[in-house]
Amino acid sequence: MMTATASTLPFTERSNPLTQNIDVADCKGIVDMLHSCDEEMLAGSFQFPEPEDHLVVMSGCGTSGRMAFLAATTFNRLLIENGKQACCAYLIAGGDRALLTSQEAPEDDPLLGASELQQAAAGKKKVIYIGITCGLSAPYVAGQLDHCLQHLETFTPLLMGFNPEMKHAAKDNKAFILNPVVGPEPITGSTRMKGGSATKILLDTILLLAAQKAVDQCAINEHTVRAFLGAYTQCVESVYSKAADISCLVSNAGKSLQASGHIYYFGAGTAGIMGCIDASECVPTYGSDPEDVRGFLQGGYDTLNNAAGCLDNLGPLYRLSWKDFCDDKLGQFKSSDSAIFLLSSPDNGIIQHSVSSVCPSSDATSTSYGRVNSFPSSSLQVRAVSNLCNKFMIAMRLGEFALKLVCNSVSTGAHIMVGKACQNFMVDVQIRNNKLFYRAIRIVQAESFHPKIQG
Repeated sequence: MMTATASTLPFTERSNPLTQNIDVADCKGIVDMLHSCDEEMLAGSFQFPEPEDHLVVMSGCGTSGRMAFLAATTFNRLLIENGKQACCAYLIAGGDRALLTSQEAPEDDPLLGASELQQAAAGKKKVIYIGITCGLSAPYVAGQLDHCLQHLETFTPLLMGFNPEMKHAAKDNKAFILNPVVGPEPITGSTRMKGGSATKILLDTILLLAAQKAVDQCAINEHTVRAFLGAYTQCVESVYSKAADISCLVSNAGKSLQASGHIYYFGAGTAGIMGCIDASECVPTYGSDPEDVRGFLQGGYDTLNNAAGCLDNLGPLYRLSWKDFCDDKLGQFKSSDSAIFLLSSPDNGIIQHSVSSVCPSSDATSTSYGRVNSFPSSSLQVRAVSNLCNKFMIAMRLGEFALKLVCNSVSTGAHIMVGKACQNFMVDVQIRNNKLFYRAIRIVQAESFHPKIQG
């Protein structure tokens, strides 16, 4: 097998020259490199169709599926609050357990994907299907797309990804394809980062504007779309204007892992969900122990609002409420652990209340009880999009996006500090599906300067 040249690799699997030295950078350098990559993500333009119908099914694997879950549950709630019927559903390879832990094997099963889509769409006359696969290569999504193309009387398929060399999916105009260039990932192949962020931008844009049109019967034009996307560009700049604060979080989190400690995210609502999502991605990306990085959500599964409901019976990794942390972890919480509170308000009273709810013997600045930090997303200054209604909580969507960037920076930087990256390649990736197998081969080839792998 010959080494693939950069020009023949999918964009999502290419090494990004902006981060080739990320493994030897200090915390501020890591954050600055991630900033450059996130700016690159928003440098292009996005175009998409505007479908409307009875059911919208969003589907993906790993981070793509988690972004589909977040979008579907969020916008169903917004529609209901505004007097409309919920119309979104989500699918994720591996089912709801994949929201909290990595489940790579089902990603390679196209028949499973098709079967689950068929079940989700049962009884519906018209379905908009949004299949999300960053490299446009996930068999689970491919099986669903094939099912859609065989039943175009019911399905309007939209394929979303970030590999512009893959254009055949739109052949004969049977499927829409949304395939912008966002550039290679800062950690090669780690599509949880830019791929996941771009997915959230696109889903938020499509669904928020569609919801506004459905509720307010207002026209949506190119200017509206560009204004909305511009808010995300501002959000990226606002996040990285706090580079010093983020670097401090990275440093504390990295020191925790270096001392065999843990990183714990705590949050309420979608802020807490962003922490749980980030934690779920560390095992497959960096080969970390599942307990190294954990997310805990105020209200647990009642807040998560996933289709399968409470998953506590699956084991300790699925216990995610603040109460679960107090019952399972608080007695073992030590000075080498980091607690990071993801908040929707910078108010010190809210910060103190949140900290004392989880760590009753601590305060927001104490290090004797572990490293306790907070990052309030609402401290970020992003101008409002004037022609979008507050009823759709635009600022909250931007806050979620901001917290995703911060959490990705923290977990990425912390794992770099414990040697989980060489240049900008992940070096402890767990080979659990076809995509990861070939990625591992390319990493070995690149690092060994060996053009051919025997066997």
